[in-house]
Amino acid sequence: MALKPDLGLSQYDLWTIKKTLAAGDLVGSVTLSKDEMEWYIIPKMERSGIHSITKTTLLGGPFVTVENIASNEGPRLVRLILSHGQGPPHYGSYSFMMGWPDIVTSKKLKARDTIGLCWDRWAGRFKFMVIDIA
Repeated sequence: MALKPDLGLSQYDLWTIKKTLAAGDLVGSVTLSKDEMEWYIIPKMERSGIHSITKTTLLGGPFVTVENIASNEGPRLVRLILSHGQGPPHYGSYSFMMGWPDIVTSKKLKARDTIGLCWDRWAGRFKFMVIDIA
């Protein structure tokens, strides 16, 4: 009997969060997966020195920078607020606010488009790209 070890040679996927946009994500803010944020992103952000994610502030959370790595489509860097929902109906969820509509407009995002996000710990910001167009 021959052994067939898994060599783990699958292609590297940069995007730790992939989100297929719903119509509600195109107006005002976009909701991000609580589990993916708390498992993959928040620990890296905290190691980068951003510690106030779960603290409620006047604006709802810390300002973060999102880098559009397809820079020929809209602004390259956008400042957003990363909000952590403290009450119903968004208890525990995360969302990008204030500035997200600028990304929606510049990228001409539509429902069912898929975006990718990851945290760049060296630059201290999110990387963003549209990875599938509806």
